[in-house]
Amino acid sequence: MNTTYRFDWQQIVTEPFLAELVAATGTPGSEPDLLRALLARIFACSGGAGVANSDWPASHRTQVARKLLGEAVGSLLTHRFGFGHRLPGVVARVEHGEHVAAVVPVVDINRASRAELEALPAIGPALAGSIIAERRNGGAFSSMPNLLERLAGLGDEAGRQLQGALGFSASGAASRVVPARLADKLGALLLLGVAGAARDPLEAALEEVAMYVAAHPHPRARVGMKRDDLEPDAIAATADVDISVDRAKVLADTAYYSSLLGVIERATRQVDVCMFYVALPEPQHPTRKLLEALARKASEGRVVRVLVDQDNKGDPYGSRLVNAAAVALLSSRGVEVRGDASDALLHSKFVIVDNDTVAVGSHNWTAGSFFRYADVSVLLSGMEQTRRWRDRFETLWARGRAFDETGAAAARRSRGSRSRHDRRIATT
Repeated sequence: MNTTYRFDWQQIVTEPFLAELVAATGTPGSEPDLLRALLARIFACSGGAGVANSDWPASHRTQVARKLLGEAVGSLLTHRFGFGHRLPGVVARVEHGEHVAAVVPVVDINRASRAELEALPAIGPALAGSIIAERRNGGAFSSMPNLLERLAGLGDEAGRQLQGALGFSASGAASRVVPARLADKLGALLLLGVAGAARDPLEAALEEVAMYVAAHPHPRARVGMKRDDLEPDAIAATADVDISVDRAKVLADTAYYSSLLGVIERATRQVDVCMFYVALPEPQHPTRKLLEALARKASEGRVVRVLVDQDNKGDPYGSRLVNAAAVALLSSRGVEVRGDASDALLHSKFVIVDNDTVAVGSHNWTAGSFFRYADVSVLLSGMEQTRRWRDRFETLWARGRAFDETGAAAARRSRGSRSRHDRRIATT
């Protein structure tokens, strides 16, 4: 039987979230009770009925707060102040023989400053000056072919490097773009002068948002209905849609293994691993090097946590059996390990290192995944996306529990009766 938990929206205003807002706006935060009241009002108008499927942990309440305030500020910037929306661009390049994709803001070629143009690939001071002079004399650029045709010195190779980084808004569309990050959204709102000279910036910004959502509540809030998209699984599934990435490196096939070893070895603060399969069928198995690297980091005083799947009795995946040896090794070396709650399959495969690196994709920690299967993962760099993936990890970790080694032993005893697929997985 499902239980419905009721809560007050002030419970969503966590101390870490308040601290984030204070840091983002530079406010002294002298009246936290007033800030909590304003935020609770914003959430009540944005979040629908104050009910949930479970008693949310503090980490998830913080995620909900970020989501709701980000939505509200973004809507205010769009509908009251005329901000537009623009997806980031992706610029591909080769570094040391490796293909690298960098996610960059799209620069409007017809409105960009000289500094913005100079920061683009393949454009230096001379070409930036030529672009500005040409658009003033010949009118707005309409497309990449039009730019290449009109601008002497900008060849096809430069055009390929710029592909995805340029926008051509010659129609008078809004040049101000709604930022992706909540801190930047609040900063944009404050730049519009909503605080005045004598008001606390954060209080003024939140009051502006509260007035807006009071007049324009979320449809679910208007009719008193629950928002299912605020539940942990829903937020985890969409958490990284609008985040920025400083650098992305494709780890196809065997590149994952060596690259990840290097990333873990460079960790200075924390490593969090969320993995479906962590196989260790024999001491010489390739996964052993990854596990030893985690154990060394833990012995050096770094925070190391590993979350793995543990299937229910009768499930066909064999994860409890596959993961048992690796769990035992890590636990014996001082690494904190948990299994998932078993009521749902933990099929995620990602690793978070410090505050700026995430490896995510299809690779399990098995020899087949490292060296035989056609798996692909990406190595992402950037503080914002790392924070969002760690939020996901914290939600999954809070629902985890001690790994059931008794269940793993029982699965091992019944190994002979498993299907050929399960026997193959268990020895991968």
